[in-house]
Amino acid sequence: MPMLEKISGLLLIGLIGAFGVTSAINSDWSSATQAPFKDGETQNQLETEYTNAFPFKDASISLIRAFEYLLFGQGTQNVVVGKNGWLFSAEEFQIPADYEERLHTKFGQIVDYTRKVEAHDVAVIIALIPDKARIMADQLSVARPGVLDGRYEATLAALSADGIAFTDLRPALHQARQGGQAYMKTDTHWSPAGASAAAQVLAPAIREKATQSIDFQSHSADETTEINGDLVKFVATPPLVYWSGPKPEEILILEVTQDGSDLGLFGDAPEPEGRLVGTSFSAIEHWGFLSALKLSSGVDILNLAQMGQGPFAPMNAFIAELETTENKPSLVIWEIPERYLTIDPKEQP
Repeated sequence: MPMLEKISGLLLIGLIGAFGVTSAINSDWSSATQAPFKDGETQNQLETEYTNAFPFKDASISLIRAFEYLLFGQGTQNVVVGKNGWLFSAEEFQIPADYEERLHTKFGQIVDYTRKVEAHDVAVIIALIPDKARIMADQLSVARPGVLDGRYEATLAALSADGIAFTDLRPALHQARQGGQAYMKTDTHWSPAGASAAAQVLAPAIREKATQSIDFQSHSADETTEINGDLVKFVATPPLVYWSGPKPEEILILEVTQDGSDLGLFGDAPEPEGRLVGTSFSAIEHWGFLSALKLSSGVDILNLAQMGQGPFAPMNAFIAELETTENKPSLVIWEIPERYLTIDPKEQP
């Protein structure tokens, strides 16, 4: 955030906050509040009194977060504030007590699920998405725990040892950031450019397993779309987010259409040959991962990704579907964000 804009925001927020402070001082204080600060007790009560004294609760919360973000570069426990306006999900920094056990359990689960899918003559193409904090490490304001440095490499080595095919997405995403932005600054997810770069390196493996080839055409939207990153709410909330930031980001959404010559006699498109299984990296349409996969590979793909379930529950559901259907695809792209190798989505707040 430019210094002048930051100062202006602080001045305005300070004026608004002065009213809340005055109200808090004039309110009834307990003996704990009047005592010296000890073990955070007084600070917590001051925040509570301030929030209760301020006439609008949402505004008081917004004020506290704005001060924490602008003055101290901090947010809630869900976010890590980086440099130059970059925000990172705290999930990418977490190390559970049973870290090694979880990691090896996920290795086994990936192998097990892959073998179950392959038993139905369906090829599995694994897209292991490296952490945003890994690719954008130079924008971190604090170092990640060292044990996480080897998580991606260890996963690829484990898959290779079990004969599971994979594509290392790190070089493609590093290259994408050189040309622009591989991940969104204020969102957990990759940018359309990052999604497209990943799709391009996955395309050869998709084409190799497919039996059909379709000519897809790409069209960029006429206007950019504003994106309010999913991490912004952890450092700023309305109504003060306009002054405290971070500002919305703008993206161009990729649109893909099928060439008319690929349609059947009555204009019917053939059944999609591929399936995409994964998380919000795939399920959120404006990242454009599905469209980029179709465009890069020339293979039609049906999106079965799910929001908020992690990568393993959607794959489990896909396997159950394979058990009951006769119309099986030729291949499935399984998108797995790196952080879900050692965390469980059910554990997150």
